[in-house]
Amino acid sequence: MKSIQNGFEISGFPLEPLEKFEDLLYFEGAVLTHMYDETGNDYFAYWVDEDESGYRWLFFRVEKEDIFFYLSGKKSLRELLTTSKNPFIIAADVSGKEYRNVTLLKPKDLDESYLPEAESYFALPVPEKYNALFPALRKDRSLVLNQ
Repeated sequence: MKSIQNGFEISGFPLEPLEKFEDLLYFEGAVLTHMYDETGNDYFAYWVDEDESGYRWLFFRVEKEDIFFYLSGKKSLRELLTTSKNPFIIAADVSGKEYRNVTLLKPKDLDESYLPEAESYFALPVPEKYNALFPALRKDRSLVLNQ
């Protein structure tokens, strides 16, 4: 895996326990997973690298509104990852339930190869469970999912 530059290695994974809500992108395994913590904060886990010892994931906070805008194709994954709402991202090498090389870094310090494409808009059918998650936002007809 690539060496992470300009980050601060920390001991332990500060977001445990995270629970999976839904895998949003999948290719021979999860690529982007929506997760949440015990207080209801939402996170995306984005797979960016791998080697024989495990997989590198980027974990970053997302607001429900931004999840909605991503799923409706109004914001790209790159925008969510690099937005000022995310002053820090957590990179972690994950093998099973073990987190290693946990590093706190700023989005601007990410290796370019770890960034999604500029046009990384969600273009798949939206999982049904998200329609129940966004009732207030769905009142605006221009924001209804799957239309």
